[in-house]
Amino acid sequence: MNKILHIATTIKGGAGKVPELYSAELDRLGHESKILVKCDDDDNVNLVSYYKSKYLSFSIYFIKILTLIIQKCNGIFGSSILIEKYCFYNPSERYVSLSAKKILKKVEFNPEVIMIYWVANFINAKTIHDLYQLTNAKIVLVLTDMGPLTGGCHFAWDCAGYTNNCQNCPVFRDSVFFTKHAQKNFAFRKKYLEGIPIEIISVKGEILEQTLKSKLFAAKLVHRRNIPVESNFDDNKLNVREKYHVPDHKKVFFCAAANVKDTRKGFDVLVKALNLVHESISDNERENIVFLFAGHLADSILSSIPFTSYNLGYVDYTNELPAIFNCADAYISPSIQDSGPYLVNLSIGAGCPVISFNIGVAKDLVCDGISGYKANNVTAAELSECILKFNNMDKKERIGMRDKCKEIAGSELNWDDFFNGILN
Repeated sequence: MNKILHIATTIKGGAGKVPELYSAELDRLGHESKILVKCDDDDNVNLVSYYKSKYLSFSIYFIKILTLIIQKCNGIFGSSILIEKYCFYNPSERYVSLSAKKILKKVEFNPEVIMIYWVANFINAKTIHDLYQLTNAKIVLVLTDMGPLTGGCHFAWDCAGYTNNCQNCPVFRDSVFFTKHAQKNFAFRKKYLEGIPIEIISVKGEILEQTLKSKLFAAKLVHRRNIPVESNFDDNKLNVREKYHVPDHKKVFFCAAANVKDTRKGFDVLVKALNLVHESISDNERENIVFLFAGHLADSILSSIPFTSYNLGYVDYTNELPAIFNCADAYISPSIQDSGPYLVNLSIGAGCPVISFNIGVAKDLVCDGISGYKANNVTAAELSECILKFNNMDKKERIGMRDKCKEIAGSELNWDDFFNGILN
């Protein structure tokens, strides 16, 4: 059995769920597993916080102040909005390196495997290099987005800079002070990571394609894995439908995102698509469609939806989400730039067909006409066509599609042999 250290900024949010899932499964397999996070008060028994309090560390304040300076100075020259678009979370990465010795003292064991997850504003390439030098552990980089492949952005959109050296980064292109900032970050990562025998765990789909084109990691060993889902879904549809007084004969579409105002999540495109759908169907069909929305700020879009809609707010991953997927006839994922989202995995795992664009994990898990429908081009018109195709299916066809989703989940989203080749 192995001693395994997982390192992540947090175990909260979508990306934060991954180290918690992996750690729990490794515990079940008999390994000794600990999760190091920046600062967290979660009750996970395997959790170790680097900082006791987010208010007590000078380095936390230093990172925040430096990040703010870079963002504000860059914003003077018109690029601050691009920092948000490309999710350039950690512009101060080169300036603060946490102590690898202190990390090992905190976790109180010498790991044989170190798994690195979403670590923005926490550890950097030098810390990873130092951990390898001290432990000679196998370093496994778990990709939850593009962050590790680039000079700082977590979503590249149409930029291919990560395939070279992140020169002429669009985030800093108009900046006087930080024109080469991403390029220098990229060089920093290359300096400390190039000589380490890092292995990669990449979900299948778009992020895998990007990894194989990456200047930093294309030559590394890449393990192709979809993030598994827990088999805690039941077939009871009535609980959620009864709560919102939705008759069983009506079609329920579910949509969710942590922040629906995030441009990447595509909810503005979804609103346009739903209005096109509304124009294309009869009054009777309109009356038989219900939408459920979950996530922060969902109220902001409800007034633009031309169908009966309910805002569920924040929903719990463990208890509420399975019930919602069982209630829904289809899950619509309108993301236009995403490495996941993991909700696609969860939907397929629940036997709930997915309607999406051909991005992220949908490239692999959503088979057109089998486990849902996907639009090849990011347009409201194409997304509306996919929704209409599903709406035109009869009950027998929809049941058949749910069964296909469960078949795909059984073969692609389980823990069988998941860590084979990674831990041995």
